[in-house]
Amino acid sequence: MADLETAIDVEEEVKEVTANCLGIDSSVIKSESRIGCDLGGSSLDAAGLCLALSSNFDVTVSVGDFKDKCEATQEQIIAAVRSKLEDKRLNRK
Repeated sequence: MADLETAIDVEEEVKEVTANCLGIDSSVIKSESRIGCDLGGSSLDAAGLCLALSSNFDVTVSVGDFKDKCEATQEQIIAAVRSKLEDKRLNRK
């Protein structure tokens, strides 16, 4: 159960960080929402989002982690953050 709660927490946190960085309401963000086309963000916003995610989760997230940079979907961003968190957890063992 803790893993499911953690997964949901990561998803919600990424959604809130995305909303704050883009200056939008989090309720408009869906898993398939793309930073650029759907949410109105630019490549500069994508870079700012990466910095904010890095700070919030204490991992390094860069626009290079996303194949399509500012066209990354929320689902891809969440997956990248989860992957970084898992790498960090495994490296601590």
